[in-house]
Amino acid sequence: MDLAVGIMIGAAFNSIVQSLVKDIMTPFIGIFLDADSMTEWAWKFNVSGANGAQKEVLVAYGKFLQAGINFLILAIIVFFIVKALSSLKKKAEDPSNVETPTPQDILLLSEIRDLLKK
Repeated sequence: MDLAVGIMIGAAFNSIVQSLVKDIMTPFIGIFLDADSMTEWAWKFNVSGANGAQKEVLVAYGKFLQAGINFLILAIIVFFIVKALSSLKKKAEDPSNVETPTPQDILLLSEIRDLLKK
C-alpha cells in the first residue's frame, strides 16, 4: 500500500515539476538566450540518403536538457523527502525505552514450544 501511495505522490510531483520547468524556468532561460523555450533548441543537419535524396535530421537537445532539469529537481525533492522521513522515523524510535514487553500471543506460543520440547 505504501508503494502505491509513493507512486501516486511521485506522479503528482512529476507533473508539478514538469510544469515548473516548462512554464516558468525555461522562458526565463530563453530571455537570456534569445529563444522562446528550451524545446526549440535543436541542431539541424542536411543528410543525403542512400538514393541521393536530401533529408533534414533534427537533433532536439533542448528537450533533452529540459528532461534533465526535470530529473534533477525531482531527485532533489525526493532526497529531501526521504531525509525528512528518516529523521522523523529516528525521532519516533525512542532509544531510552529499550525493553519492549513481549506480546501475550508470543508468550503463549513460547510456553507451548517449551511444553512440546519436554
